[in-house]
Amino acid sequence: MEEIDLKQLLFMFWKKRVLIIVCTIIGLIIGYVSNAFFTTPKYKATATFLLSNSENATDTTITTTDVTLNSKIINNYTELAKSDAVLDEVMSRLKMVNSKSELKNSISVKVRKDTEFVELSVTLADKENAAIIANGIIEALEEKVKSIYNMENLRIVDLAKTPPAPCNINPARYAAIGGAIGMVIAVAIILLLHMLDDSIGDIDGIESKLNLPVLATFRKQNNPNTLQWSPKSDYAEGFKALRTNLQFSSGSKSIQTIAVSSVFASEGKSWIATNLAIAYAKADYNVLIIDADLRKGVQHQKFNVNQKPGLIQLVKKVDNIENFEEWKSYIKETEFNNIFILPSGGNIADSSELLLSNKLGKIIEELKKGFDIIIFDSTPSALVTDAVVLSRLVDANIIVTEFEKTKFRDLKKMKSNINNVGGKITGVVINKVDRKESKKYYYYYGEEKSLALSKHKK
Repeated sequence: MEEIDLKQLLFMFWKKRVLIIVCTIIGLIIGYVSNAFFTTPKYKATATFLLSNSENATDTTITTTDVTLNSKIINNYTELAKSDAVLDEVMSRLKMVNSKSELKNSISVKVRKDTEFVELSVTLADKENAAIIANGIIEALEEKVKSIYNMENLRIVDLAKTPPAPCNINPARYAAIGGAIGMVIAVAIILLLHMLDDSIGDIDGIESKLNLPVLATFRKQNNPNTLQWSPKSDYAEGFKALRTNLQFSSGSKSIQTIAVSSVFASEGKSWIATNLAIAYAKADYNVLIIDADLRKGVQHQKFNVNQKPGLIQLVKKVDNIENFEEWKSYIKETEFNNIFILPSGGNIADSSELLLSNKLGKIIEELKKGFDIIIFDSTPSALVTDAVVLSRLVDANIIVTEFEKTKFRDLKKMKSNINNVGGKITGVVINKVDRKESKKYYYYYGEEKSLALSKHKK
């Protein structure tokens, strides 16, 4: 389990407060109901006696020697009260039919704190018999002490009385105990889930475990499928930071082709690819976005253009790649200045074979002559191998992850697969950060620094 500070721990519990509240309430209810309706009432009758070392029964003076002696023999008297000799005598006198083991379990003996008073209690479901048996035991005990120790040092102080109320029925108390147990169980579950959780939850985890930089983080969007670019919005500033981080991540090498992928579907790769294209276009770059998700492409819907003809037809049908005039009609203008789109061209099952075609590499080289930036909306790598195949053909690979959902093990596997084919992951984007945590991770315009570019001090 990785170390977390107190603030993180409290925040983790706060996020799971519903679980804690529910478990506590369930514990309260179970504790109350079980005690109030399902617990058999038991009554505790208590007799009190005092020990002394006086041989004269009329002498009630207690000396220091008496106290010392009593401390040594009190345990013996406790065992004697539960002995077969005493219990057989009591059962015979009272003509009891209870089992001896049951009777023995109902007896308890304790010394009052800082005194020489001893309390002998009997707890039974029958409150009348509880008092009778307690008094019978203390009387039999007194006689056994006389016969065994040949001394009269047991003084009965109070005989047991019939208890007015059961000792084990207190619904409020048991409700509190049940609530406390429920809360502890909830906390234990939260800690266990945290220990077993392999999902991406912070920047440091990605950078330390996978040695990958976090290029940007974005909070959850209300309408991720709509194209709305507000220059003063927080996510617009995030994409500007992503654009800047990409350009500086390669050092002196210029990045012209970028593939945006994810581990699984619905992590937001298409939204990232679309808005990154807009960010470049706003900076006066001539941008082409290519929908390389040949199984579930959505870019044509976002930009409101026809899906066909597109990339599939371009690779399959066009022979003379160097003749741009022959296939420029496949590239469509959009409502945004400086942004063009090459849609997927439909959905096919053998998409990885198409992306492996030598023709695709030539197409990319030709496209680089006419566009400043080419962004590929690739596929989820855990579902198909298209993203891995495409990764070797581009200058930069961005992996989009979903906050607290994408697993480290899956991202690690994707990194390994891309590296094995000669590709390289430039960085990671954390998407769909919870709004309540967005201030911790998000890019802000102003005094806040870009978290992806700053190094975290341990």
